[in-house]
Amino acid sequence: MRIWSVIRRHLSYANIAATLALVFSMSAGAVAATHYMINSTRQINPKVLKKLKGKTGAKGVAGVTGAPGPQGSPGQNGATVATGPSTAFNTNSGSNELHWPSNSGQALTVSSLSLPAGNFSVYGKLIADNDGAWGLARCELILGATTIDPGFDGIEMGEHPNDRHSLVVAGIGSLATPGTARIVCSVPATQGKYKDISITAIQVGGLG
Repeated sequence: MRIWSVIRRHLSYANIAATLALVFSMSAGAVAATHYMINSTRQINPKVLKKLKGKTGAKGVAGVTGAPGPQGSPGQNGATVATGPSTAFNTNSGSNELHWPSNSGQALTVSSLSLPAGNFSVYGKLIADNDGAWGLARCELILGATTIDPGFDGIEMGEHPNDRHSLVVAGIGSLATPGTARIVCSVPATQGKYKDISITAIQVGGLG
């Protein structure tokens, strides 16, 4: 009983408050020792941060291919434009032959094709047979008054088996009024002939 009397004499509001404060401070320290408030990796020592990072795991199994998405709406059709005129014209010598002029080097209209006014793509061809005489056969293609293929250097004629050569000329051009497409040739020799001659012209809506 004496012990309780001694304790009771020393009990006071201040003593009790101090005791409770000591208990609460000890509890808070224990909590602080086991719980941390970290809001950013910058609060962690970089050396420690490296240790926290685990190794990369093995690659997982590929997932199942997903279902195809819905088909898109069809695009709009392009604008419809008018179709340009396209008419073909042709002339062919058939089995006829045209002998070279008696004057060496004289220009000769080998073939001519009448055409209406318009835009044309023109193709001409022939075979030059020199009958063994040497010479340089040169042909050009003329539409109206304009040379649309000058024939450049022509073809060197020679003896058999080089006494026959195919010449081809082609070009595009326009006629403001009806006119002709012509193949005009010359060769510095008098012994020979032209054969299998033809001109084909296609009228088109425009020229590129």
